[in-house]
Amino acid sequence: MLKKLRIRVTIICMSILTVIFICILSVMHTLNFKQVNVYADNILEILAMNGGRFDDSFKPDIEPGFSPEVKYETRFFYVVFDGDDNVRQVNVKNIASVTTDEAIEMATNALDGDDERGYEDSFRFLIKKNPFETQIIFVDCSRQISIARVFINTSIIVTLFALVGIGFIVWLLTLRAVKPIALSYEKQKKFITDAGHELRTPLTIISANAEIMELENGENECLDVIKKQVNRMTEMTKNLVKLSKIDEKENVKEKIDFNFSDVLIDVVSNFNRYILEQNKSINCDIDDDILVNGNVSLVRNLIHLLLDNAVKYSLSTINVKLKKVKNKIIFELSNDSNYINEEDLNSIFNRFYRSAEARGSDIEGSGIGLSIVKEITMLHKWDIKAYVEDQNNQDYFVIKIIL
Repeated sequence: MLKKLRIRVTIICMSILTVIFICILSVMHTLNFKQVNVYADNILEILAMNGGRFDDSFKPDIEPGFSPEVKYETRFFYVVFDGDDNVRQVNVKNIASVTTDEAIEMATNALDGDDERGYEDSFRFLIKKNPFETQIIFVDCSRQISIARVFINTSIIVTLFALVGIGFIVWLLTLRAVKPIALSYEKQKKFITDAGHELRTPLTIISANAEIMELENGENECLDVIKKQVNRMTEMTKNLVKLSKIDEKENVKEKIDFNFSDVLIDVVSNFNRYILEQNKSINCDIDDDILVNGNVSLVRNLIHLLLDNAVKYSLSTINVKLKKVKNKIIFELSNDSNYINEEDLNSIFNRFYRSAEARGSDIEGSGIGLSIVKEITMLHKWDIKAYVEDQNNQDYFVIKIIL
């Protein structure tokens, strides 16, 4: 319990931190490349105003963000097209890595696009048009882009190491943080188990005395009520102890491959007489030899609880279905009922929950059975859902488990 709680808290904390770090890195990445674009665009504007060169009027000491060396370290070239988009002039004197043909190809690609500014490889370009010619100026941004990428890659590596370190620290701190919660949970489970055992003795005594009084004085309404409530308390106590043991999750370790079809048929056969005594019927549609991996005892208990619930609340019919559809095994149990509404479905698996209609009826129950079913399915990592289905103008309460 303590280990699982620590893992859960650590995962939550690390997930939040990871999202925060990703957001920070994304902002840093965006701002870095935006700064590269701003820097390149400022140089392009200066070159465009001076016919594709740095003239004597350029003063780097008063230009924002420029060093005195920018005039000498900037690598650029330009291509001029006439009004018919024919190449008029190519200037690659200020760059060594681009040939005339490459410059023309990049300029043509830029001209074919719809944007005035953009990138061709690592070259930022600016298109300036007038009625007589079109000038396309390119600035080499490879160094700035490389610096930005190194920075972001370094940031990612540092962040990963930071997350590992923080994860280790969080794991250590969670021991102190969750220990009181785990201890409280263990005490609660121990209390339920101890209370269950302690209640058995007085309930047994009350039941025995009620039977003696019935033998001496005959049957009467008061004794019937006492016996009924004792049985109800006994069943509730058993379920509480059972639920507490299931929470310990020890039984799930005893999982084996077994024939689910045979277990289901066996449990249903045990209910046949009880169902007939209630003047109800059961319809089975069970595929043969469906194998699953799980704890046989818990699965048998799950089926028993579902059938018991269905028989209690059904009007006349219980349907049991076990099918293999593609790679999924579907176990479905339904019964016609007037004791469930759509709004109750979200709470149907809560402990001690019973619908208002069920509480107002003569049907006995504690509201624990379906919560035990839910716990067993969670232990086996199966999906379970409950819904109401209309069949021939009659509402059917359906529980479907996907194994």
